[in-house]
Amino acid sequence: MTDLICKQCGCTEYYIAESTIHKSAYCANCHRLIRHLPKSKEAELKHKLDRWSRQVKEKYGDRCIRCGKTSAEIEIQAHHLLPKNYMPELMFDVDNGRPLCKECHNLIHYDYGKIRTFKEDNMKDINWNNVEEVTEFQTVKPGGYIGKIFTAVDKPDKEYIEMCIDIAEGEYKDHFQNLAAEKDYWALKLYRSYKDSALGFFKAFKNHVEASNPGYIFKNDEATLVDKYIGIVLQEEEYIKNDGSIGTRIKIQKTLPIADIRSGNFKVPPKKELEKPADEKPKSPPANVWANVDGGSDGTPFNK
Repeated sequence: MTDLICKQCGCTEYYIAESTIHKSAYCANCHRLIRHLPKSKEAELKHKLDRWSRQVKEKYGDRCIRCGKTSAEIEIQAHHLLPKNYMPELMFDVDNGRPLCKECHNLIHYDYGKIRTFKEDNMKDINWNNVEEVTEFQTVKPGGYIGKIFTAVDKPDKEYIEMCIDIAEGEYKDHFQNLAAEKDYWALKLYRSYKDSALGFFKAFKNHVEASNPGYIFKNDEATLVDKYIGIVLQEEEYIKNDGSIGTRIKIQKTLPIADIRSGNFKVPPKKELEKPADEKPKSPPANVWANVDGGSDGTPFNK
């Protein structure tokens, strides 16, 4: 099958969009963006996306972060961690992009109604004797970390701010950005409500951000939270998977000033387990019905 390339962003994740204006093939995201644009705006958007793609590959390299292939082996494209139609304000943010080969890029964007094309060859040769088995997807360990706010989006109808958080230092630096590039979702989020009943909790968060970023003052503008640092304590919690089994994931248990994280002034809470159904809870031993009854001399409740 011949690859069709999106006219706007160059990816091979596409469907035929027979626009009455353009009569061309676009990927789903680009079609939503350009279907009502005049030709001049369309050309401007194409130019900006091309420039963004080059900048992403200049910053993060010409190697697919998912499979490791280089531009010498296959075409390398720039992938939006947070989709263009979901976060248009980050469309040209270099930190919202990562390099993917066209095969991995295509697989990530595969969905109903879209056509994918990829090289049909065998998987690479792997010596399984050198691979250590794991029983569950490896993720960040519970503990204290220096976090960085990647995005901050106000949800005015529900009165809260939704933030994508990543780890800024150490062994797991950029873990959740890289995971988002592979899995197409952001796994570590922080929500802070500004309803009247929750303002005290929001103020604690505000104070932690300000203490972690000298000179910064939060003035009720969520956009200024982006790229700010904050201390986070991560906790494991159980959850029900789609297949009904129990899995374990990481969540933000609390925020702190980063000084507290660096000094070890925090406690890692134990795993939060799901509450067991009533029929699975251990039953209490039967009560001693004779406990408050005077007994006879032989120890029985009554003398015969």
